[in-house]
Amino acid sequence: MQSPDSRAISNETNPVALEAIVKAAETYSIVASEDIIDVRGVKLWAKGQPVSAALQQRMLERKLRKPLESCLTAEDGVTLFSLSENLEQFLSDGSPLAKGLQPWAATLSSQL
Repeated sequence: MQSPDSRAISNETNPVALEAIVKAAETYSIVASEDIIDVRGVKLWAKGQPVSAALQQRMLERKLRKPLESCLTAEDGVTLFSLSENLEQFLSDGSPLAKGLQPWAATLSSQL
């Protein structure tokens, strides 16, 4: 059995993570944000195609050029832009927690 470090180096898909992604795709719209390519340059999954059990089987059989997680996106999911907007909105809403966080608001925003 390979260690997690050797899997990352060889770009083998983590079967546990892939199973979780496929399960999440049953509820949420998760699609390929770019073509998923194996290490030999063969396209395994086209950009825009939704995650499915067929993808799961293909990913377990091949080593990928890029990690799978970097090639997928959750449609209508959280983005850095929406997260930043939500943080600004929260910090300005006047709630007790937002008031308590005000001294660190600039740090929170910059770290986001």
